[in-house]
Amino acid sequence: MPSEVIKIFMKLVQSRRLGENYRIPMKWYIIAAGNRPEDDPREIKQLGNALRDRFSVVNFVPSVTAWKKHVEGTRLKEIVLPQLIDFLEFQQEYFHNLDPSKQLTKYPTPRAWVDASMGFKRVLDELEEKGISEMPEEKMLKAFQMEVGYTAAAAFLDFYRIAKEIPVKDLVLPFTNPEKAPLPDEKRDPKTGKSRPDYAHALLSAIIRKSKDKELTSVEVCHFSTYLQRVDSPEWGNAAISNLIKEHPYLKKDAKAIQCIAPLADKWGAALGTEL
Repeated sequence: MPSEVIKIFMKLVQSRRLGENYRIPMKWYIIAAGNRPEDDPREIKQLGNALRDRFSVVNFVPSVTAWKKHVEGTRLKEIVLPQLIDFLEFQQEYFHNLDPSKQLTKYPTPRAWVDASMGFKRVLDELEEKGISEMPEEKMLKAFQMEVGYTAAAAFLDFYRIAKEIPVKDLVLPFTNPEKAPLPDEKRDPKTGKSRPDYAHALLSAIIRKSKDKELTSVEVCHFSTYLQRVDSPEWGNAAISNLIKEHPYLKKDAKAIQCIAPLADKWGAALGTEL
């Protein structure tokens, strides 16, 4: 802001007055919000020591966890794809990637992902009016690329494609028939022969998401524990247990369920937060 405006604000935050006749009422807080200079060095100026000294300065860092909570607690849960949340939890480098030095036209930010989701939903609604239920991949890529850039959009589309290819019937098997359920390391990279972490995350995320369709019984949780023993991975097992408890908090009070899952949680260091 121009120096003349800064002087006005300094008086406002110091004496809580504007001009001679207006005083801010008691119990009102003055809050100023802005971007950091490094976010856009060409346009953003430093706040200035005198004005900064009149504020408590807090740097808000966006997180996937807070963004997910916001999305699921508002109307955005009808717009943002569940697979997008899973993707951003898995590859957080695409959640907020602002690098002015690259001078990109578009880049991923929390706001941009929401805007992209709204654009995707708008195009999908238009296609459904024409009797088309599935969006072609090129249209989907374009809808997201317009808001978050090509690299982030293409990475999400790869993850989305994997998640969509997992049969729905397989997602309930860990809770009903764990010996028949697909394992995260079943998909291998054809070039290296190594397991694919993107498939593993997509599979386990989809399993937990599918489990939210109903309240789980202790028997089903015990089946899931058997499945995780087959998975036999501290990394994936820890995440799966933590997410299961997060999505089904009532299990903290289910003694039989906790009895089945606790040994693995202790082994892998997963937090249960039981209320027993």
